[in-house]
Amino acid sequence: MYFFATGKAAPPVHFDTKRQEARFTLRDKNHRFYVVTTCVEQYETLKNNPDLELLVIGTVFSFLERGSHVHRVGFRPMLLLP
Repeated sequence: MYFFATGKAAPPVHFDTKRQEARFTLRDKNHRFYVVTTCVEQYETLKNNPDLELLVIGTVFSFLERGSHVHRVGFRPMLLLP
């Protein structure tokens, strides 16, 4: 099942040049989602335009943060569009 969200990347955005991926929190008006880019094109789009409003479409995952037991929700994007 696919889900979508729109918003802006909340600083800091972590760029891993070796793996060509970006990790960031997407902030919309009501929620925050953890996002890890899945391809070079998504990485380049985000790196070249850090202040863009983004549409993220992808699969959702959730995890418990180590040590704090905080539940996080995130996207593995199939599409990341400005």
